[in-house]
Amino acid sequence: MFSSFLTLRLPVLVSIFIWIQIAIGFAQSADVLIPKIKFGEIKPAEFLSSSTDTTSEAVVLYESGDISFEVDQIILKYYVRMLIRRKSAYTRATVATSVRRGYGMVNEKMSDLEGRTYNLVNGHVVADPLDLKTAHFTEKAAEEYWIEKFTMPNVREGSVIEYRYTLRTPFYITRSPEPWRFQRDIPVDWSQLHIVLPHGFPHRLILGGSLKLTVEDIKATKISLIPGQIKSDAQESLYAIKHVPSFQHENYVANEDDYISKIDFERPNYLDVDLKRESIMPLVGKLLISDYRPMTVLERRLSQLTGYGNRQKSYSTGRAIRLVV
Repeated sequence: MFSSFLTLRLPVLVSIFIWIQIAIGFAQSADVLIPKIKFGEIKPAEFLSSSTDTTSEAVVLYESGDISFEVDQIILKYYVRMLIRRKSAYTRATVATSVRRGYGMVNEKMSDLEGRTYNLVNGHVVADPLDLKTAHFTEKAAEEYWIEKFTMPNVREGSVIEYRYTLRTPFYITRSPEPWRFQRDIPVDWSQLHIVLPHGFPHRLILGGSLKLTVEDIKATKISLIPGQIKSDAQESLYAIKHVPSFQHENYVANEDDYISKIDFERPNYLDVDLKRESIMPLVGKLLISDYRPMTVLERRLSQLTGYGNRQKSYSTGRAIRLVV
C-alpha cells in the first residue's frame, strides 16, 4: 500500500521539489545587484577594478552576451569593457574574431561594430572612438574562415577599452550557439549571458567548471521567430557570475577548455520548430544537424589565436557538469 502511495504521489513530490529549487534560485538572484553598464557612459571610479588580483595585466570589468534566434539564424550581441593595467596587456586591444563562410551568400556576418578607448586625464575622462575605416580589417584565413580584426586607439596603462558588435550565424553554418566562457586568463568582475530559446529548439545548456552561478533566472516568454509574425513560446534565461578568478594553467591538462567555467550548448539530433498553425509557416521542417566531429587543425589554431573557436567538438570529457536547462 505504501509503495502504491509513493507511485501515485512521486510525480507530485518531484514537481514540488523542482519548484522549490527554482524559487530558491530566483530569491538568490533577487538579492544580487546586477550592474547597469551602458556603452559610451563611464565614470572615473570605473578606472578601478574590484578584483583582488592586483598582479593581473588586465581585468574584464564587464562582459555580456545576448543570444536570440530567428527562423534561419542565431544572433549574438556581444559587449565587453576591459581595464588595461600593464603594457603587457596592450595586445588585448587588438581583437581578432573568426567568422565562417558557407556556400554562395550564406555567410556568418559581423555588424554594428563600435569601440572606444577611455583615458583619465587630470581627473576627466577622455574618449577616443574606434575608427572603422583605418583600424578594422577583414582577412582571409582559409576557404571557410575569415578574421575580423580591429585595434583600439590610444591605449595606455590605465586605459579602459570597450567594444560591441553583432554576429549573425545562419543555420546553414551551425544551429548551435558558441559556448559562453565566464572565465578567462585574467580576472572578470562580471560576466553574464542572456539567451532566449524558442520552443522547439531543444538545446540543453550545460554548466562546466567549478564556479557557481551568481544569477540564474529562467522564465517563460513569447517571441517572433519571423519578424512581424505571430509570437510563439520561448524560454528566457539570464546567467551571470561575479568576481571570476583568472583560470590558472596547470601542467598535464590535455584540454584546459574542459575545466573553464562556461555554458555549453548541447545539440539534439534534429530540431523540430513549430510556429503554430496561425503562422505563415506552420512548420519549419526537421532541420538535420550533423554529428559532432573533432576540431580540425585550422579550427584549433583559430581557437588559440582568437579565443572564439572550439567549434563542433566532442563533449565526452568526463568532467563534472550539470544541466542548467
